[in-house]
Amino acid sequence: MNEVFRMMPSPTELRDRPPVWVLDLPEAGALNRDLLRAYREQLAVGAERRSHFFEGRYENIYIGRERLPAIEPVLEAACAVTARLHDGDPWDYRAGFWFNDMPPGSRTLQHTHDDDDELLSGVYYVEVPPDSGCLVLEEDGQRVLVRPRAGRMVFFAPDTLHWVTPNLADMNRLSVGINAGRNEVL
Repeated sequence: MNEVFRMMPSPTELRDRPPVWVLDLPEAGALNRDLLRAYREQLAVGAERRSHFFEGRYENIYIGRERLPAIEPVLEAACAVTARLHDGDPWDYRAGFWFNDMPPGSRTLQHTHDDDDELLSGVYYVEVPPDSGCLVLEEDGQRVLVRPRAGRMVFFAPDTLHWVTPNLADMNRLSVGINAGRNEVL
């Protein structure tokens, strides 16, 4: 996490950029192999919960954090980015996650993540076949098209309208959706 935190631009630099921040995680190849293996193992034992049934598939697949130790570097990076953007310390933040396992021909519909107390939303790409769909972000009438790449994290404001174009590949694409917010103080 400290390495990711150091890699991030300063809060002032970030605020001067478009509302999309991209970070490539170091050693993503090994991380993605471990994450993909753990994800598949949890599906095999039925450890998941699913939600958001649209166009014949569940867009969100939830697996408990305790069952996926391989997810920790991804969530730590999300907290580090959130801390950098909100002038805090990474341990002041928490990150929730879900998987989006997108089969050939599927897409993700337009939506936002501003339902609760999120400060930052994002996606981490685990397995990305060529032509498996792009992330589209729209804010203030401007669209940004993000081509996914395994090991890449893309962050944006939770109220940013976004969607994913159809997967034209002959394989599934696997990504991790993320929402980060402040830890509750008791």
